[in-house]
Amino acid sequence: KAAAVPFEATVDKQGRLATFTLAVPAAGKFVAYRWEAAYLDYGDPLEFTKPTGGDVVEAPAKVYELFT
Repeated sequence: KAAAVPFEATVDKQGRLATFTLAVPAAGKFVAYRWEAAYLDYGDPLEFTKPTGGDVVEAPAKVYELFT
């Protein structure tokens, strides 16, 4: 079923992606769910602070490749 996942997307006034929603179907032992993202503040500088503590897990390198 994951070969075709329904989605909705909207763009802002400049034609840039503004929202993206996936309707992920149930499969096997996994229940159906909606995954939603909003994209805003294009071009604004971001500042991040790495969290500390024992619950911090580094993402695999493939995750970082999605953002490059």
